[in-house]
Amino acid sequence: MSGNQFRVAGLYALPNGLEFILLKGARDSFLLCSPEEKAEESLVDYQLSRDGRIYHRGTRTNWSAEDLTDTGRTVGGLIKKAAATVIQN
Repeated sequence: MSGNQFRVAGLYALPNGLEFILLKGARDSFLLCSPEEKAEESLVDYQLSRDGRIYHRGTRTNWSAEDLTDTGRTVGGLIKKAAATVIQN
């Protein structure tokens, strides 16, 4: 899955069932934010790098962009709150 196929504010799932809201990050990366942790300071635990690898708190995982499944759902109002939290950190 290439970067231009991702939907910002889309809800994506990993094979283990974890779901994430996808946000645009710096330098062609994406941030994967847990909907359950939307009000927490540790909002962004996962990041999708330009090369398609998924990192958890800076450590490379065994997952990649190909492991993300688009659930078809979009998160609306939550995105503004999540983006504001990311900018503050």
